[in-house]
Amino acid sequence: PVQPGGNSVTFSPTLAPTAMAGNVTVSPTTLAPSPSETLCLLVTTGFGEYHDGSVDVYVDNGSGYGLVSLSGKEHVQGEFVVDRCYDRIDGIQIRSNSNNGWLGMVELSTDGKRSYNPFIC
Repeated sequence: PVQPGGNSVTFSPTLAPTAMAGNVTVSPTTLAPSPSETLCLLVTTGFGEYHDGSVDVYVDNGSGYGLVSLSGKEHVQGEFVVDRCYDRIDGIQIRSNSNNGWLGMVELSTDGKRSYNPFIC
């Protein structure tokens, strides 16, 4: 879960899993799309009690991190936070922007959204 108070989780497809100073860096199970496809990111709020909350999602697609979700929005259980495709993903950051935590799934598709693989912390 993303904890309240500005903690963040960083997902990076180029680095081995490590933990540092309140941030977590992880590697996805699949790193690159097939030549004719793009990388599709799906971030979904969990379905359990207290999984709802506010979260910001940032993606680095080769030009640095940029916000790709609605900042400050309270996401309800099961709600899509991000459903977007990219030619390249160098990293993903998920940050709590309030004192209300959030829990959900971060998944990547390399086959045109037919299937997804989870990013695992």
